[in-house]
Amino acid sequence: IVPKFMVNDDGTPGERNDVRCVSIEHKMGIHASPTCVMSYGDEGGAIGYRVGEEHRGMRAMFTMMNSARIAVGVQGVAIGDAAYQKALVYSQERVQGSEIGGDTPGAVPIIRHPDVRRMLLFMKSHIEAMRALIVYNAAAIDLSRALESDAAERWREGAELVTPVTKAWCTDVGVEVTSTAVQVFGGMGYIEESGVSQHFRDMRIAPIYEGTNGIQAMDLVGRKLAMRMGGVVTDHLDRIRATVAELAEAGDEFDSMRAELSASVETLSEVTNWIMTNGLADPVEALSGATPYLRIFGIVTGGWLLARQALAARPVRPAVSPVDRPGHDDDHGGDGADGDEPLLAVEHPAAGTGPAAEVSVSEAITPRTVPGAPGQPSATPGSARAVLTWTAPSSTGGAPIRARAAPWRPSGRSHSRPA
Repeated sequence: IVPKFMVNDDGTPGERNDVRCVSIEHKMGIHASPTCVMSYGDEGGAIGYRVGEEHRGMRAMFTMMNSARIAVGVQGVAIGDAAYQKALVYSQERVQGSEIGGDTPGAVPIIRHPDVRRMLLFMKSHIEAMRALIVYNAAAIDLSRALESDAAERWREGAELVTPVTKAWCTDVGVEVTSTAVQVFGGMGYIEESGVSQHFRDMRIAPIYEGTNGIQAMDLVGRKLAMRMGGVVTDHLDRIRATVAELAEAGDEFDSMRAELSASVETLSEVTNWIMTNGLADPVEALSGATPYLRIFGIVTGGWLLARQALAARPVRPAVSPVDRPGHDDDHGGDGADGDEPLLAVEHPAAGTGPAAEVSVSEAITPRTVPGAPGQPSATPGSARAVLTWTAPSSTGGAPIRARAAPWRPSGRSHSRPA
């Protein structure tokens, strides 16, 4: 700490220290965060005070830096999303050119043009992937503190692995997203009055401060891949492969997603193995490819997290079929094993438990999946839930009522768990 004024023994302000602000910097962006040029010791020497232990400054700084790196990654999402929202609205309002292959006569909003839609989808998909990575990184830190023993250690390692990716990939992509937003605006994007150019200027600093993105890539390749003799990154790749297996079981609609993610994770694995093998023999060669490697890592990890979101967003589709009260011998063969969806037993105070003449889903609630520790499977506490409308048997007049539904089980099994 270098104070502006020295402090006397009695605590009162003393002489002015030999430190001066010599100019305010004129920066490209973030003008609301002024910085300056400082001069120390021009008139004999400034006095400063060491904070912490000698030769331990870098270690102490990185305690702060890890949080700062994630916070800067958040800027990539925040500024990128602001630019995307502006570009989206502009593309819906700006009318120019006729629609290629369309039936609408005259000029149309530019969002109808394929290349504009491509740019908007690039921005939207990357913003969602960046946001998912940051939440995953933050959740890993939280779980490392909330859990104990091996599970906590696995999450701590996972957080350390992805932190440089969160900082570097999210800010690099944030610059690309804000630049693309300017492109959507066309010539108006280059005019300050549009407001979108400010997002690009403000974003450009993020790949530089809190450790340049080249330093983040060197950290990933030089330190993080070596954690637990490569075991940490192997756990990460295995978690992605586990999602590939889930996609394979999720149905035909996920086939293209499964194929792309499967090919991508194997490419990332191959490059990782090359860096870990050749980096020992020639560190310069490995570090020369560190930045492209980090980008591959970010793209594959972001795609993996979006695939997990797609799996979690699958609609709840309970197989609704009239069932008898518990204890009845059935021909349906169990409670959802071997790929069959569980039948539903419907209970209502006015009718007891019995067969349903007609049941329809009026509101679906997607279950939340809780990730396991790195290398461990995810867990979904409880079953999928749904709000059903039941047209009751004639004993209740046949009127539609709202009823609680629970998984139907063969004789001797409970109906109490929510469906």
